[in-house]
Amino acid sequence: MIDKQLWRIVLFIFGLAYFFSVGFSVFQKAALDLYQTFTYSNLVFQQTINYITKLVFLVFAVRLTARMIQYQWPWPRSLFTHAFLLFAFAGFSAFSLMLLSHYLFSSEYTISVASWLNRLSIGLTFNYFIYLATVSIVYAYLYSKKQEAQALHQSALSRQLADTKLLQLQNQLRPHFLFNTLNGISAMIEEDPLHAQDAIADLSGLLRYSLHLKDKKLISLEKEIEVLRKYINIIKLRFDEKIFFDFIVDDYLNQAAIPPFLLQPLVENIIIHAFDAHHTVVHVSIKVSLLESSQKLLISIENNGAPLVRSIKEGTGLSNVKERLKTIYGVDAEFDLTQSEKFVIATILIPYTKLPVDHTNQNAAIKSHIVS
Repeated sequence: MIDKQLWRIVLFIFGLAYFFSVGFSVFQKAALDLYQTFTYSNLVFQQTINYITKLVFLVFAVRLTARMIQYQWPWPRSLFTHAFLLFAFAGFSAFSLMLLSHYLFSSEYTISVASWLNRLSIGLTFNYFIYLATVSIVYAYLYSKKQEAQALHQSALSRQLADTKLLQLQNQLRPHFLFNTLNGISAMIEEDPLHAQDAIADLSGLLRYSLHLKDKKLISLEKEIEVLRKYINIIKLRFDEKIFFDFIVDDYLNQAAIPPFLLQPLVENIIIHAFDAHHTVVHVSIKVSLLESSQKLLISIENNGAPLVRSIKEGTGLSNVKERLKTIYGVDAEFDLTQSEKFVIATILIPYTKLPVDHTNQNAAIKSHIVS
């Protein structure tokens, strides 16, 4: 549970305390005429051994504090334990210093309770400071790490939920699209059986293609338009010269990343609502451009069909598009359906990102085309 970074921080703080203590002792000997029985080398050596004994105790305290946090000790128990360790640390440090002074430097320093209490009182404040500073660092560091781990876990859960929701939305769209398309083909069967057969073949190819894209959150704009053209081929078999499509897309945007089947529900919505007694021929313009100022991809689909009727309940296709945009992009995506003087305009604004060119899939597609 204790990583190297925490040990580095603890040792750094402990090192500062050590150098401060050594420097202050040398200053006291040089300027205040203290420690006259010690040489400078003996003084530094004594402080070094003293701080090594302190470090042994603090290593134990750090590990115990980490266990308190790990096993979530109740605060009264933790408080009592630290109060005990705080006094034990000061007592241990005073006892170690007493032994060092007696055995290493001068027989004048006796081992007695009075000598121990004297050293305990002299170093009590500074030893408390070292202990509390060390333990506070451990608490602060480990709690920050715990919060960071919880944040990462929460972020992973949020991504999983978003992916699950997106998958549900994409699965919702497929049967909706399939039923509507089959209804359109069924209307062709009696009027034009040959075109109906062609439509079924096109639908079969489109469904195979959609299965290939089922696990992808984003695909290239080029791929999306390729899928849309397959859907348009089915529409044209039914409506023939009653509907026309124009694509205005710059080639450099081919690898722009967008959600799969984003445009098809919007075109499907036009098929459902654009035709009426006054609008028997519909022109649809699909435009994609890049807004350089905001680095956002602007997709607009215009049609000159029946005017927009706000009272009509929003269908599955449009609500699905909105939900998927919200799930993938959050507040960075915009969707709007408006009526101009002559056109109904669906507008999508999403952040512009590029997908890498997948040469493997391109080569596989070429081989598949050659074989077929």
